[in-house]
Amino acid sequence: MKNIYWCIEFLVSFIEIFVSFQVLLLCFKPVYEKRKQGIIVCCFAVSITGLVELFNYFHLFSFIILPFAIGVITISAFHIFKARLIEILSLVSFYFLIIYLLDFLAISIVGILLNESDYGNIITTQLGIERVIYIVSMKVLLIGIYFLLKKHISILKQSELARHIYYLFIISIIGFIGMYSFSSFILDLKNKNIIIDWFSFLIIIGMLIILFVIFAKYKERERENELIFLHSNLIEETYKDLKTKYDNEMKRLHDFNHHLEILYYLSKKDELDKLKEYISELYDNRRETFFSMYSGNEILDVILNQKLEMANRYNIKMNIGAGVPNSISITPADLCTIVSNILDNAIEACKYVEQNRWINTSINVIGKMLIIKVQNNYKYEPLCDTDKRTLKSDYKHHGIGLKSVKLTVSKYDGFIDYKWGNYVFEIVAMLPI
Repeated sequence: MKNIYWCIEFLVSFIEIFVSFQVLLLCFKPVYEKRKQGIIVCCFAVSITGLVELFNYFHLFSFIILPFAIGVITISAFHIFKARLIEILSLVSFYFLIIYLLDFLAISIVGILLNESDYGNIITTQLGIERVIYIVSMKVLLIGIYFLLKKHISILKQSELARHIYYLFIISIIGFIGMYSFSSFILDLKNKNIIIDWFSFLIIIGMLIILFVIFAKYKERERENELIFLHSNLIEETYKDLKTKYDNEMKRLHDFNHHLEILYYLSKKDELDKLKEYISELYDNRRETFFSMYSGNEILDVILNQKLEMANRYNIKMNIGAGVPNSISITPADLCTIVSNILDNAIEACKYVEQNRWINTSINVIGKMLIIKVQNNYKYEPLCDTDKRTLKSDYKHHGIGLKSVKLTVSKYDGFIDYKWGNYVFEIVAMLPI
């Protein structure tokens, strides 16, 4: 019978360690293909479980086993995910902190309900049917919690994980210290104040977690505001550059009329040598092509032609229909922010499509509303309002462009909406003018 108990001990320990690797998969991308990754995880889990059970053979419940398990799992996970050790260590530590807190809480509650003052001692130090029932029940609960998390939580952004990892690590250390300090009486079911002690302990841990979440949200919002400010300054500089380009374009169009007059004069006089020389000089001095489309709005012309040129570099067919006067209430800088970011996002999504890349852009004034509508095809699911990873190399700045568009549109009491499906993304912005 004792051998059966040990087999069950080994199985539940394996489940606990195996689930820890699965939790890490919610945060890190493995470097191996799925089949090989599964084999490696199972091998590591079996090996670590064997070592843990070897410790348990001499002492069932020891705080020496905990740091050992955390350390070995961290090193093993580092081999699988190639992430930073501190990130893996923090997550593994927090995982086991939650497990041990649930264990202590469950032991206390069951002991009180069964009115067994020695229940904690029986569960933690003695092999037997009560311990088997308890540990199997807790591991079933653990598996249920994992699948619940997996269903409702997408793969976390590694960039956000890196920003908050030290706080998570600190909470884990404080939690383990508190758990070790409190363990002498939170398992003492003879203590009449056990409920109050547990309540106090959980309040402390809960307050730490709440403070961590509030502080993390504050830092995240602070960072976003800083990036939006920097992004707005960049848009201002971009607007100035675009205005300069537009002025230069208008000057070149004006000069072009003079060149036509001179060419016409030389051809009429049959001065072919001078005509060839003049044409050659114009050809050598050419730098930029004329705009390929005009909307009627100076700044919009520059933006659309610039994005059209960018789309051509990625072999994207960009269809544009635009008619916007200069006399609108939207400032040129804000117009630049809205249109540039929307088209940048469309080009970014479209360039991953293997063939038949296209973007349809419509910017027109209807009544007293400026309506901007952009459609594009895509290969990868859009990342709007999700926590999925971005394909951009500058993942830290991902999403700032769309936030800037939303803020700018809201400044004019406008409306913005987007939807996607069947590999087509559509965004519509409406602003009163």
